[in-house]
Amino acid sequence: MSSHVAPSPNTIVPPRQAPVRALGQNAGAPAPTGSLLQPSTSEGRKPAGIVGMKRPAPRLIASAAAPARPPAAPMPKPAALHPQAAAPAKPAPSQTGSSLQGVSPQPKIDRAPSPQVPGPAGKSASPETSPGLPFDPDRIRAGARQIVKILHQKYPAFDANGQRVILGEDMEKLARYEHLDRTLDSPELSEKLEKQVSPHRNDAMYKHMGPTKFASLLDSSNRNLELSRVPTYGLTDLERVALYGYTTGDHKDIDPALRNGSAEAGVLAYARHVLSAMKKLPDQRPAPGQNAVLYRAINSRPEGNGWARAAFEKGKTYTETAFGWASTATPPAGEWNLTIQGMKHTKDVGPYSGNSAEKAILTLPGTRYTVADVDGSRVMLVPQ
Repeated sequence: MSSHVAPSPNTIVPPRQAPVRALGQNAGAPAPTGSLLQPSTSEGRKPAGIVGMKRPAPRLIASAAAPARPPAAPMPKPAALHPQAAAPAKPAPSQTGSSLQGVSPQPKIDRAPSPQVPGPAGKSASPETSPGLPFDPDRIRAGARQIVKILHQKYPAFDANGQRVILGEDMEKLARYEHLDRTLDSPELSEKLEKQVSPHRNDAMYKHMGPTKFASLLDSSNRNLELSRVPTYGLTDLERVALYGYTTGDHKDIDPALRNGSAEAGVLAYARHVLSAMKKLPDQRPAPGQNAVLYRAINSRPEGNGWARAAFEKGKTYTETAFGWASTATPPAGEWNLTIQGMKHTKDVGPYSGNSAEKAILTLPGTRYTVADVDGSRVMLVPQ
């Protein structure tokens, strides 16, 4: 029995909805300057085995220094969404976050290093240059069933209606892997999914996720689009997987990396696919009779609460260096409560998310705001 829920917050609190019980389920303006995503020439690491066999431990991510690239003009450009802008060295973290450089990673992670893969003429290929694991229906099905089994053991209770009592993001995860299992039981649907997945084995995001998780996200995205029949605006499979995965909890990996200026190649590629997908979607517009006002609630970041006192100073410019959750309704109070006067650089990714029935409004990374007013923990921002 499947259930579903929208992503739970990490640092930025999405002011959204109560869980729903079933899976179910406009081109935009140019991205703002000041973004953090720059091109990477390195591929991600090869995942060690099937992803999702147990609850992951927190990741420890490191970055490497970026080689200098001479600017095209004497006046330096902001690190924004300009592919040619590059920092001469690894930036130091700041109170509002550093630009994420597209560099070859030297990650410190909680997984064993991927083994060397045989290359041409008996030589070994590094995980950065070798393709990810192939689409193996039997192995992926076994992985999906193991995840379902673990979640059933974790949540053994049922409510009066016979529905399994399951909390938070695990509700969406259970529904997703149960549906993947059913898809793989059909030879026709399994073959169709394999044809979608296999071309992406060289993508760093695919290697970061592994075939089981990647297939589960693409499978559920396919189903949501079939049910909702919303326009796709030319979104690729990689972009749909990225939007779906980001909104079902992976923002916990992506947003801190963008704010801290460090990420391994898989996370960086993941963020770029989310960004490229958002740029294809229409800008968020107020509904008839609705004011163009958005709300956000922010809780503590790892560097402590001092960053906000320095960032939210009346008259200053505040740059959001990651994707920012927002809502048209006032969210539960956070440590800092933002009112945004305008919907510039915002997109509703809800139809392509893990909860397609709900709005999921995101702001593009690099969006710059004028701090119009500060009253204690209440901040008024105006998009530039």
